[in-house]
Formats: sequence, C-alpha cells, structure tokens
Amino acid sequence: MIPFMSPEDQRAAGKYLLGVIPKETVEPWGTYNPESMSGINPPVNITTELTEQFTTSDRAKSALDTLTKLVQVSGRDEAKMGEGYTFLRNLLATIEDYGGGAVGGGERQTRAQYQQMQSAVDPLLSQASSGALSPFKAMASQLANPFFSAGNVVPIAKSQSGRYVFGNPNPEFYG
Repeated sequence: MIPFMSPEDQRAAGKYLLGVIPKETVEPWGTYNPESMSGINPPVNITTELTEQFTTSDRAKSALDTLTKLVQVSGRDEAKMGEGYTFLRNLLATIEDYGGGAVGGGERQTRAQYQQMQSAVDPLLSQASSGALSPFKAMASQLANPFFSAGNVVPIAKSQSGRYVFGNPNPEFYG
C-alpha cells in the first residue's frame, strides 16, 4: 500500500517497517527503506494535479488491484486472508465509491463526494482503533487522509456556524 500514500506518509511507513522488520530483511524493500529514500521528496505546493491524484477513484481501484495481486501471489484463498485484508478492501472500496473520475480526465471529486467519503470512512477508521484491526489504523488513515506538510489535499475547515468551508482565502483579496 506504500505506493498509494503521500511521499511523507511513505517515509513514515518506511521508518515504521524498518523498526519492526529485522535489519537483514530490509534490503529487499529498496525504495521504501527510509535510509535510501532520498528520491521521495514532499511537494512544496498542493497543485491541482496532486489533488486529482489523491482524490480520484483510480487511486483506490489501483490499490484494490494490488490487494488482489497479493492474494494471487500468496497462493491463498481470499477468504483466508484475514480481517485486516477485508478491512483494507472495505476501506479502499469506500474511497473508490466517492472518488472523482480518472486522473487528467473525467469529473473531479466534488465537495459533496468528499464529505460523503469522510462520513463513510470515519466509522471504518474508528473500527480500527482497537482489537485485531489496530495495526491497520495508521495505514488506513494514511490512505484515507494523506498527509502533506504543504497543506491539505482538500482544504476544508468548519466555520463557527458549523458549516464546511472549502478552499483557502485568496491572498490578493485579503492581503
């Protein structure tokens, strides 16, 4: 799932894995070994292309395809992959349901779709707060709400009245 995370989340996941996987088995991780992650740099601006990349349903569909390939490569039956696998499939299917159209074409994710996705994902993330799913919570959060130090992929805030406000003020108007 690392390729579907933001660059900063990729680095965090790599550091986590480096801490829990024996050092001698880290080499095959290559790109995601935090000691060799020099090519993965966080963006300095949230561009339209970046927003589209992380809000499209294609990203979730590609992650679901990767999980399907994991089952095939493992030689196991999908029903025996465990509740973590099922949880990730449900989370990604939910993100796919509310994502925008294809990157570079189709429709972008609407504000309503974004709010609906957050409402649908929130109970899933809460479900992973404890028990057998707790090891999946960080990864699930990184997939559902990618972190960028440059700002949110979808700038959103709640006003004092409780309504959602999308976007940022134009500095040319409020300079």
